[in-house]
Amino acid sequence: MNKPKRLTYVDRFGTIQRRQRCSIPGCNRLRRLYSYTVVSGERRWIEDPTCCNHFHDGSVRPDQTQEVKNARRWKQQGLDFDMVRFRKLLELQGDRCAICGRKNKKDRRKFNVDHNHETGAIRGLLCGYCNRALGWFENHASFDVLRAYLDSDVYKKYPELRSLRKR
Repeated sequence: MNKPKRLTYVDRFGTIQRRQRCSIPGCNRLRRLYSYTVVSGERRWIEDPTCCNHFHDGSVRPDQTQEVKNARRWKQQGLDFDMVRFRKLLELQGDRCAICGRKNKKDRRKFNVDHNHETGAIRGLLCGYCNRALGWFENHASFDVLRAYLDSDVYKKYPELRSLRKR
């Protein structure tokens, strides 16, 4: 789990400052902080005008592009997958989620690569909602329990609820 981001810092003059957002238009990330030590041994900070993804001229750092980040994450997860295969699979799925069919929005989050955690086999590309639901469902429930719940009727299970008065 990621550490919470520091929202305030002590600047070089000793005053507490609130962190600002990146100065690049369209980027909403927090600016980078550089630490340095004052003679008294206190840690003080300098805030960079850009976030960790941008150079000062607004260009994206090559190691921070989404393609590089995805490739690094897939490699860490032990998946034999790359952006060429991602684009091809997205095209084969009709630019839609493999479960709910939701269309990929270019300005929103991209699809997640769904894979079997035991075998590493890739099952498809899912939207964030389906990916989270499937992940929870895989770890916590069974189809029989879910089907029984969906078919249940609370008034059949607890008939005394019908006799309660509405307020």
